[in-house]
Amino acid sequence: MKTKITFKKFLTSVVMVFLLLFGFNVKAQTYVYNESGNSGMFFESPNGAEVSNPLSDAVNSSANCAFSGTDNPFPWMEIQYFPTYAPVAGDKLFFSVYNPNASPGAQVQFNNGAYFGGNITYSGSGWQEYSVTLDDEIGNSLTKITLYPTEGTSIGVYVDNIYFGQNSVLAPAENPIVYDETISSGMFFESPNGAEVSNPLSDAVNSSANCAFSGTDNPFPWMEIQYFPTYTPVAGDKLFFSVYNPNASPGAQVQFNDGAYFGGNITYSGSGWQEYSVTLDDEIGNSLTKITLYPTEGTSIGVYVDNIYFGQNSVLAPAENPIVYDETISSGMFFESPNGAEVSNPLSDAVNSSANCAFSGTDNPFPWMEIQYFPTYTPVAGDKLFFSVYNPNASPGAQVQFNDGAYFGGNITYSGSGWQEYSITLDDEIGNTLTKITLYPTEGTSIGVYVDNIYFGQSSTLSTNSVAQINNRVYISNEGHIKFIKEQTNTLLSVYDLTGRLILEEKINGKKGEKVLNHKGIYLLRIKSEYGLSTQKSVYY
Repeated sequence: MKTKITFKKFLTSVVMVFLLLFGFNVKAQTYVYNESGNSGMFFESPNGAEVSNPLSDAVNSSANCAFSGTDNPFPWMEIQYFPTYAPVAGDKLFFSVYNPNASPGAQVQFNNGAYFGGNITYSGSGWQEYSVTLDDEIGNSLTKITLYPTEGTSIGVYVDNIYFGQNSVLAPAENPIVYDETISSGMFFESPNGAEVSNPLSDAVNSSANCAFSGTDNPFPWMEIQYFPTYTPVAGDKLFFSVYNPNASPGAQVQFNDGAYFGGNITYSGSGWQEYSVTLDDEIGNSLTKITLYPTEGTSIGVYVDNIYFGQNSVLAPAENPIVYDETISSGMFFESPNGAEVSNPLSDAVNSSANCAFSGTDNPFPWMEIQYFPTYTPVAGDKLFFSVYNPNASPGAQVQFNDGAYFGGNITYSGSGWQEYSITLDDEIGNTLTKITLYPTEGTSIGVYVDNIYFGQSSTLSTNSVAQINNRVYISNEGHIKFIKEQTNTLLSVYDLTGRLILEEKINGKKGEKVLNHKGIYLLRIKSEYGLSTQKSVYY
């Protein structure tokens, strides 16, 4: 709200948009003090005053605000307001505070102390909005607000946008996105060198330009990053977040609302960016307004965090992808052997002509060397897991497990020369969501083998050579069109935003889609063609 006119237009537009889109019954707010008016205002501190807003951000861009002052005979400095309002069930008093000098919090009273509103503890940086519930004042006519904005100190803080209502006008509807490339619910770093930084690694899981870094410099190792969403979980919800962990932190812990609700512990695995989630079954119906993320759980190791959101399914895979690893797509890959790696294909033949493949390695403290993959796939009747192996050093065979050994895939005995394709049936895993494949490609030996073209399906794709032909490389043009590197024939393009909402869908013939994206941001592009299914993340700048 930069001017009287724009604030009113903004508020009206927000309410109308959400009414049209979501059908919410938005109750009007009653303003006590904001950019365009106030109910009357009195400063107890001699140097308390209405001043220019020292910080314009997403929470408050008003030109002016109230300053509590610093000069007072005793520290309980007051700002008084004089509304006329009788609360009803569900009402709250909302107000925003900018606290650059670290005041601990505020206290609110009504009608010369006849009614006690409550205490507020400040958190976060920049402008933050706070509220007190008015259940004890339902039906009482409130004619005076006494706000002690620095609760027993002479520290000066800035106050703005005071109003009665049932929901914050900052979030007319709950937003499942907590933090990503374009949206943040507010962010506070406990570590002095925690900060928003440039993304150090762009891969298939996260290609954002920026991300959060937890920091490494803290008096004690439980470094926090705090976020301030507004979200009420329903059955099936989870909190998703992505982590890049180059320095081998063991895992993370998540808490909500200052520890009132415990989200859970996460153990990190894999390399590159990995997405993790905690279930919210115990928080169903609770309004979550603060996430405390301890991203390195009891250590001072720095990790990178991005794409935090609430939802029932990961937006990284709007639909399950049967391709686990091939020339163009990987579900994520981790080598247990120090010299395991993605390498150039040492033999191109009719089974596999890919340029690159995975090498299991030969250097490990014990011979059960692993390669791990992280797909999302739920087998149906008749499904198999297919993979190709080149075994020049005569390893006897492979073993496959899913979800940390919860499901046993089976054993494979190698045969033949050159690249050979093998498969295991998934009858025992029908209906189970498989999110991790642990492949022991040399089953109890330290012999190195080469692995490629891992996918779920009912029959081999080698007969149509589809795996080798998948090359749906795609990008978003400056005009918002989806463009392909190669000619497409009846390719189905589906574009999702980071909440999993379908933005557009069309059949592509040629190299360019006809429909246009209207807004800049990060999108997930799902491409289904005669050659298979692929999903990738792309940024529209």
